[in-house]
Amino acid sequence: MNHTVEKRQSLRKTQNEAICTINNQPKPYQVLEFAVPGLSFLCFKNECMFKKNEYLDRVTVYNNNGVVVLLAAAEVIHISSYDEAMYKIGIKYTLKTLDRLIVEKTRAPRYVPKVQMDCIVRFEDDGNTHSYLGKLQDFTSSSAKVKLRSEVIPQINVDDKIIFEVKDNENVLYSGFCRIVRKNAERSEIVIKLKEGYLDFHKIDYERVGQNDNKTREIRVSKKIPAIYEGDESFVENISKTGGFLKTKTTIPKEKFNVTLQINKYKTVQLSCHPQWSNENGVGFRVLGIEESKKDIFDAYMNKQIEQMQQFGEDRVFRTEIYVTLKDTNATGNVYFANFFQFQGIVRERILLAHIPNANQYFYETGHRLVTIDAYNKYINNAYFGDIIIAELTTSNIQASQMRLNIRFKNKATGVLIGDGYQDFCCVNRQGKVIKMPKAFDYLEFYQEVRE
Repeated sequence: MNHTVEKRQSLRKTQNEAICTINNQPKPYQVLEFAVPGLSFLCFKNECMFKKNEYLDRVTVYNNNGVVVLLAAAEVIHISSYDEAMYKIGIKYTLKTLDRLIVEKTRAPRYVPKVQMDCIVRFEDDGNTHSYLGKLQDFTSSSAKVKLRSEVIPQINVDDKIIFEVKDNENVLYSGFCRIVRKNAERSEIVIKLKEGYLDFHKIDYERVGQNDNKTREIRVSKKIPAIYEGDESFVENISKTGGFLKTKTTIPKEKFNVTLQINKYKTVQLSCHPQWSNENGVGFRVLGIEESKKDIFDAYMNKQIEQMQQFGEDRVFRTEIYVTLKDTNATGNVYFANFFQFQGIVRERILLAHIPNANQYFYETGHRLVTIDAYNKYINNAYFGDIIIAELTTSNIQASQMRLNIRFKNKATGVLIGDGYQDFCCVNRQGKVIKMPKAFDYLEFYQEVRE
C-alpha cells in the first residue's frame, strides 16, 4: 500500500451501524467513515441522485441507538465506486450546528520486527562523532523507536539531529538524518522522526500492532487545565485519570514531581507524578498519587469532563455563521460598528438554543433572564454586504453568578480576523436579583478557554 494512503487511512474513524439522512428525505444511508472535515456514506448506484459539488442543506447522523449525534450542512466532494452495487459519497462540512459524535481514536499502525534488528545511531558532540549500536523496537514508515544503552541517553536530547542506519543482512533499509522527538530515560529509549525518505519495512519480517481492534486507549480529555509546577504557572493537557502532559516553561522534570491542578476558581488538586517521556514543550507523566482527601474531587471533575466530551464532542469552540445583509451596513458599505454587539447577541442565543432546545419554555417556567454586564469588541477588519462571518465562541472567567463569552468574528471566505471581543453576563430571577448560574448552563463550562 502507498505510504501516504496508509497514513491517511489510519487517521480516519469509524463507528458501527451509524446512519445518516440527507435534507428532508426519510431514506437512511449507511455511514462508512468519519474524519475531522467530513464523512462518507454508501448509496446504491441505481438510486444515486447526488452530484459532485452539490450543496446539502441538512445532514443528520444517528448512532446505533437512534440518537442524533451530528447536524450539519455539507458539500459533496467526491463520488467513487465502492463495489458493484454501491457508490461511496464523500461530503465536507460547511457548517456544524450540533456535534456530539464520539468515536474511538485511531493510532497509526506500528510494526515490530519478529527477529532482533540492530541499528546504528551517530551524533556529534563537541565536534566529535560518536556511534552507538541500538536495537529497533518498533517502527512505521516514517518513524522508529530505538533502545540504546543507558549511558548513551544523557548525551542526547529531544530535537537533536542524528544519523540513523538500519540494515537487514546486506540491504540498507534506511540511512539518513533523523530528529529525536521523544526520549524515555527510564527505558533508555528514543523515538526518532525520519527526515529523508521512508523506512523500507517491506523487507523486514514484522507483525503489525497498535490497531484499535486489539487495544482501546484510555479516554483522555483534551481540555487545557491551569496548573502550578515549581511555583510557576503551567498547563496540563491531554489528561486521563492515570496520566497526562505537563506543558511548562521551567526545567522539565526528570524524576518524580508534584503538580497542582486549578480545576476551578476555588478548588485545587495536587498530583504526584512520574515522567514518562519529554519533548521541547514539556513532559508526559503517569499519576502516582492524588492529594489526600481530594481523590473524590479529582474523580468527579474527570468524570464530568469525560461525560461532556462524550455528549458534545472534542471541539471546544462553538461556531456559527452570520450572513451580512444590507441593513447591517452603513453608508460606506461596511458593517456598522454597533452591529457587532448585535452579532454577539445572536451568537449567545444560538449556543443557548443548540444546548437548550426548549429554551423559551425554560425561561417562561423559571422566570430566569440573562443580563449583559459588559461587552467589548476590537475592530480589526471590515465586513461587507454579502460576506459570511464565522463566529467562534469560547468561555472564560467562570464564576458562581457570572461568566464571560469570548467571541471572535472571521471572514469565512478568507479566514481573516474581523473582530475579537467578549460579553460578560449574569442570570437574574423574576425579582431581578442576581442568582447563582443555573445548572441548565453547565454546558458553557465545556467551552472554557485557557489562554497562555
